[in-house]
Amino acid sequence: MKSKFRLSYLLWFLALGLVASCAYERRSTFLYPVTNTSIATPPNQPSFLWSVTISSAQIPPRKPSGLSWDDDNSPPDPFVILYVDDRLVWESAVVENMLTPTWNSVLPRNVAIKRDSSLRIEIWDRDTPPASDPIGRIQRIGLPSTAQPNAVARLITDTGAILSITVAPPKYHKGVGVTWFEERPSALVVLEVEQYSPAGRAGLRSGDRIVAINGQSVESLGDSQAASLFSLAAERSYELQIIDNKDKRRAVTLDRGFVWLTM
Repeated sequence: MKSKFRLSYLLWFLALGLVASCAYERRSTFLYPVTNTSIATPPNQPSFLWSVTISSAQIPPRKPSGLSWDDDNSPPDPFVILYVDDRLVWESAVVENMLTPTWNSVLPRNVAIKRDSSLRIEIWDRDTPPASDPIGRIQRIGLPSTAQPNAVARLITDTGAILSITVAPPKYHKGVGVTWFEERPSALVVLEVEQYSPAGRAGLRSGDRIVAINGQSVESLGDSQAASLFSLAAERSYELQIIDNKDKRRAVTLDRGFVWLTM
């Protein structure tokens, strides 16, 4: 009986090993820098996307209560948190012992701030982790009127602290805009798509299986060549044959527009 039990365990572990060895490789489509910067407003550019820079702050010498920021009478250790529609978008590094901290941090991706978006920017004083004390908050709908493109906007918080930010037109790339896909013998399976991209505008969704590119089946192309052609699909207007989660087949040709990465 014990030998049968051990054999069952051995077979179970072997099965786990086989499953692990069958894991498919995941890749991302390539992104290419845009060298022609003479385009005033690129086609398909969403009007509510912005490149945001958190520049600096001016913090009152004491808390609104009149107490010192820290128990040892030292200045605060400020950092900034950005929320859009109650979703945490970004958190800055901490600047230690400073009433006039400077970050000059360009957020790594564009931020979608629509006219009806709830925008909340908070400045905090980092104490012994995980404790933090609020320094000031800015809360409003949409961008402040003073936040004009490529100009520094000084935003006054509810406690009188001042935060300087800059918004600029969004950064963009060339490419397909599929963040992750999985290589399988007969298909490239889409896992994640950038919303503002050729793939996003064409309606590609997680779970879509790309079975042919430019008239050639993925199976005949092989993994590496299929993945390379997929990354060129927008630039070269390759037709993609796609089967969705409901086994419905469709043909898609991506536009040659740009990719706007968002946070």
